[in-house]
Order: sequence, then C-alpha cells, then structure tokens
Amino acid sequence: MSDLSFLPSIIDFEDGLVFERLDPITDFRVNHEGSPAESRILYLCRESPSTNRHETAILKVKVQIPDTALLSTPPAVGPSDTSTAEIKALQMFRESETLFAPHLIASKTVPDTNPMLPGGYITYSVMSRLPGQSLLALGYWSMTVEKRQIIQTKFLEALEGVRKVGIEPGDKGLRNVLWHADSQRCSLVDFELWTPFSGITPEDEVELQTWGLASRPPSRNWWAEFGIKTA
Repeated sequence: MSDLSFLPSIIDFEDGLVFERLDPITDFRVNHEGSPAESRILYLCRESPSTNRHETAILKVKVQIPDTALLSTPPAVGPSDTSTAEIKALQMFRESETLFAPHLIASKTVPDTNPMLPGGYITYSVMSRLPGQSLLALGYWSMTVEKRQIIQTKFLEALEGVRKVGIEPGDKGLRNVLWHADSQRCSLVDFELWTPFSGITPEDEVELQTWGLASRPPSRNWWAEFGIKTA
C-alpha cells in the first residue's frame, strides 16, 4: 500500500462534527471513473468525542493523483464529478430516510500538499455504515439455491427502494450489494455513477442477471454474444 501518512487521523467538518479515522477496509486504489484522476480508500471511522448520534461509520477518502493520460496534471480544486454525484445521492437517501442505501453524514474537499500531486485536493465523505457484507465477499454463488432465491427477492426490494428515491445505480455487481442475514435485508452501496431513474423497470430476471445474481443463458451464436447486428 502507498504511504498514506499525509492523511490526518482526525478530520474536522462543518457544524462541529469531528471524526477519527480508524482501520482501512479497502486498499488504496486508482479510481478509474470520473475526472479529475483520483485514488481512493475506505476506512471505518467514529465521531470524536464519542456520542450517541453516530455509530461507527464509513469514511471515503479520495485523493487527486497525476493523470497518466496527460503530459502534466494541473492541481484541481475538486471535488471530482464522481464525488459530487455520490454526495448528492447520499443526501437524497438521508432526506428520504431509506433503509436500502447509506446516508450522508458529512463531507468536505480541501487543498492538500501530498506526495502524489502537490497542490491537489482530498475529498472526505462520511456515510452511515450499513449492516452485512457484500455478496461477492460472502461467496454468493457457493450458497444454496434456496438461499440465493431469498437474497434475490430481498435484492429486488432494495433496488425498488433506491429507485423510489429517484436514483438508478450505475455500478451494478455483487460487490455493491450487501446482505445481512440477521435482518434478512439487502442494501446497495457505491453511487458514484448513478443516473436519474427513468421510471422504466426491466423484468426481474434481466435485472438479476445484470447485477450478477442470476445466470445469463448462453447466446445462440458468437455474434449475438458480442451484440453484433447482422441485419
């Protein structure tokens, strides 16, 4: 992992909110979508001093990095377009009080001198921590058929709940679906690439296939597999 000693352990936000950065829950990795170019990492965090307002939460840190597609990368003010989109979605989830997606707690973007791009920016976003683990981490396809069917039903409920807020998730996959066995509830995460919900809902089976919760039947021929039109 890169040397992240330049990141503060205590982050101050507006309204007097202060959060302590705890253990990382992801690697520090390049964010391949959005502009400017960034790397990101997720941490557990807690309010400091400890209060009953917020339990352990999620802290997403996004750092501007040199863009390998450019000869030189000018420092930007930030935040990136993907951060702006996700912060907006988290605000909408908070206002609607949905149970199926995280809520925004606090966010800020600050100029920062870091070794990757001096004069660039860092965006800090704190969001509520949802119960459960991702279906990818849980080994969804090693579960029994009966358990997968239960999860599929609960996933469709979660997706409907997110769409009721007006949001269509863009990054669709098992890694962004959480399952909490005790409450028998699914929830969705990662809304950097969402779009407004169009009101058009695909068939359930197609939806499950798109997200990786159901197998897609094989195509009749190779050109159909790659979406090539022959007429």
